[in-house]
Amino acid sequence: MTIGESIKKYRKEMGLTQQQLADCLCVSLELVSKWECGDRRPDYATVTKLSEILMVPATTLVNYENEILREFGNLFPEVVERDQMISIVNSFLNELCERDRDMFVMQYNMFLDTKAIADKLGLKDSNVRKRLSRLRKNLCIYYRRLQNEN
Repeated sequence: MTIGESIKKYRKEMGLTQQQLADCLCVSLELVSKWECGDRRPDYATVTKLSEILMVPATTLVNYENEILREFGNLFPEVVERDQMISIVNSFLNELCERDRDMFVMQYNMFLDTKAIADKLGLKDSNVRKRLSRLRKNLCIYYRRLQNEN
């Protein structure tokens, strides 16, 4: 189940409308709708607030490993098994400098948006977006290089 499906399920179980949930979180109705449709995903801090409002553990709302694998699965052109993908991503992360590794983890493990990452690392938001885009491309190149070596 995706995080959006989980939010929708537990919101309905609580008898809340999207607007009521949005009001509790001080966000727009449109944003809640985008989460539930899978067009966006809430950051880590919002997942924590959602879990409190919906009275379920954060890990019930989101399976971080599945979310990360879903995201990376979209980067690889062919289907890669879960364990292989984890191994590829971990070995890729080991080759990154500390700042890029931190940025990558903040984006894909903590679900922070680029502005929050920029604030934490003392960078400009546009710089973080460019670096994350480059890291995703480099992950694809890294994967292709591994495939060619085998």
